[in-house]
Order: sequence, then structure tokens, then C-alpha cells
Amino acid sequence: METKEKKTWRKIITLISIISFLLLTICFTKFIDKGLQAFLLNVFNIRANEDDLLIHYIDVGQGDAIAIQFPNKEIMLIDSGTKYSQNDLVQYIKSTVLKDNKDLVIDYFILTHSDTDHSGGACAIFKEFEVKNFYRPNIASIDENIDDFYIQVDNKEYNEAIKYASVEDKINIEIIKDGYNFYLGDVFVRFFGPLHSYTTTNQISPIIKIQYKDKSFLFTGDVSSEAEKDLVQKYGNELSADVLKVGHHGSENATSIEFLNCVNPSVAIISVGQNSYGHPSMYTIRNLELFGAEIHRTDEEENILFVYGKNCFRVLGEVYHSYTYINWWIIALILIAILIVFLIKNIVYIVKTKQIKEKL
Repeated sequence: METKEKKTWRKIITLISIISFLLLTICFTKFIDKGLQAFLLNVFNIRANEDDLLIHYIDVGQGDAIAIQFPNKEIMLIDSGTKYSQNDLVQYIKSTVLKDNKDLVIDYFILTHSDTDHSGGACAIFKEFEVKNFYRPNIASIDENIDDFYIQVDNKEYNEAIKYASVEDKINIEIIKDGYNFYLGDVFVRFFGPLHSYTTTNQISPIIKIQYKDKSFLFTGDVSSEAEKDLVQKYGNELSADVLKVGHHGSENATSIEFLNCVNPSVAIISVGQNSYGHPSMYTIRNLELFGAEIHRTDEEENILFVYGKNCFRVLGEVYHSYTYINWWIIALILIAILIVFLIKNIVYIVKTKQIKEKL
């Protein structure tokens, strides 16, 4: 006969098993929900929510190219990688960023500076897409009047891009200036710098900040420590951001401690490829780690997609979000272990009880 104490323990075990099962179901529902949204975004490019902000850090090797899908459906492209990656860049934009855009429109195309690893694919962008607004750096091409610009460069890809854009009547061309800002729906876009007529193209790179709800994203081009210092002195904590696109591919000549003190990022993205410059520098990596930033690199994770809106989650590579998959997996594994233990105890008890009855 089953004693009263054993009956009580069986009830407790059954209750704990049921509670564990329910909690486990909730955990997997959360995981499946995120996984489903990730699948939809990757395969069908369907937004999880209409008010999501999508930021694509595109793998263009040793270069920069960032595509942004705003909640109001407008598209921004910051830099265009190298001429060697231009075909991959165009294909990525067509197949992922503009999959449902039959007109292939890029509303805002920004070149931070003239270096070939940022402007190399610019001509391809102008030829393959309808660019409405082109924000160019305060750098003259070889064919332009130097009096109107900070410096002048003789860069083949940059010269061709500027020439192509200048003859297209449909493209509104703006020269990037410090303090320029505008709203795209609920998203605030702001330009910091250049503050002076520096001597190198990297120093002329502006910093672009995108603020949406309670999160902000900073895009730095190849801005150098000297320009960072000037910007820190003028703007200070106005440069703060949750996600930082690390300057100059993680070079030791950018992302200074003083700059990081103002930005204080939670996540740092390094757009980098195989190179002979030592990018990213271990000095920069160490500085980012000192500030507790999660570091992610396109040379290791390829294309990195951020989604920020009602929920944030990992899609391609790592992503910044309020909770991570690992948290849910840990909880789920603990609950599975608890469930298995109590199920085994129940099974053992049933088997023993049956054996006792058979002996009787």
C-alpha cells in the first residue's frame, strides 16, 4: 500500500514537473519567436515589426559599407566599399536591403571621405540604383575648383563617382558640414564634423549619429584621433551611442580613450578584411574591452544585421538586444534537467511499485 507520505511526494513531484514543462514551453516559444523572425528577415526580408530600424554592416572586405532601412521605408547607404567588392555590395543591396523595392531607390547615399576602400563602389551604386540625395565629403576631385573645398585628391574611383553624380540632374548633392541634421520620420540623423580643414582625408571623415527611440548608432568613417579630440572638445557626451562603428577599421590611430569616454558604447562593430596594416589593432581592441563593449567584426561574422524596434535579436552575426539567446538556452537547459530528474524519479517509483505488487 502507498503511504500518505509517498502520495504527498508524488503530488509534489507531479506539480513540479508540470510547472517545469510550462516554463520550458514559454522559453522555447520565446526562442521560436525570435528564430522565426530571424528566418523571415534572412530569407524573405520581412520585417518583424513595421517600426523596426534595420542596419546592415555589410562585409566588403577591408572597407566600409553600411545600409540602413528606416521605419519610414527610406534607405540610406554610408560608404560603398572597394571596387573589388562592388559587385557583392550591389547584389547584397538588391537581394536583401531592396528586395521588395522594384524601383531600386537609395534615398540617401553618404560618402564619408574619398579613400578607395570607402568610395570604390560609388560609381556602381550610381549606375545600379536611383540615388535621390548624395552627401559628399568636403574633398575636391582632381577636376574641381579647390577654393570651395578643404583639400583636393587625385583618386580614380572618387573622381569618377563625383563626375558621374554631378551630371545626373535627378541627384541632389550636398557637401557634408558640421552640425547638419534632419529627421527621417521618428529617426534623427546628425552630422558631427569635420571641424577644420585638416590635411588628410581620414581626418575629414564626419561622424554620423542616428537616434531612434532610446537607442543611438554612431558611424565614424575613418575619423582619426586628432579629429576625435576636436570633436570631443566641442561635443563631449553628445557623441554617446549604444552601438559604435569603430573608426578606421580598428586602427590604433582612431578610437582613442578620450573618444570612448564620451561614446561609451555597449557594442562595437569593426568593418575589416584581410590587410597588411594590422587592423584591427590590439590596442584598439583592448580599449574597447576596457569599456565593456561587445566586439563584432565583419571579417569573422561576415554581414552583421541589427534590428531595433519592439524587439532586437541576432540575425546575421551578433546583434545588440535586451536579452540574448544564450539566456533563454541556459534557462531551458536547467528546466530540462529538472524535468528529466523528476520524470526519472516518477518512472523509478512506478516500476518499483509494480514490482512490489507482483511479489504480493
